[in-house]
Amino acid sequence: MSTGRDLTRGPVHRAILSVTAPMVVGILGVIAVGFVDAIFLGMLGQQELAVVGFVYPVTTAIISLSIGLSAGANAALSQAIGAGATGPRVDRMGLHAMGLGLCLG
Repeated sequence: MSTGRDLTRGPVHRAILSVTAPMVVGILGVIAVGFVDAIFLGMLGQQELAVVGFVYPVTTAIISLSIGLSAGANAALSQAIGAGATGPRVDRMGLHAMGLGLCLG
């Protein structure tokens, strides 16, 4: 699954941009969905929009939890791979991260 890119060589800003750009696009997508929902539900009426406004903090908390969990799993797996761990150890760490995400979900 390796693309052959080494993020430890070359300009730091390029490595940071290549890692953060997909996350920025994903977060903008989540915000865009909420914005479009609010527009369409606002056309339906005030009560419908109020319901979404009431549920939005809960949805945001769940999304924030999943983003934090994925960032933590990414950091742990990256450190293990960077330290030279391969095979069953990395697979087990990934499986545990996925299991924790499923349980919290």
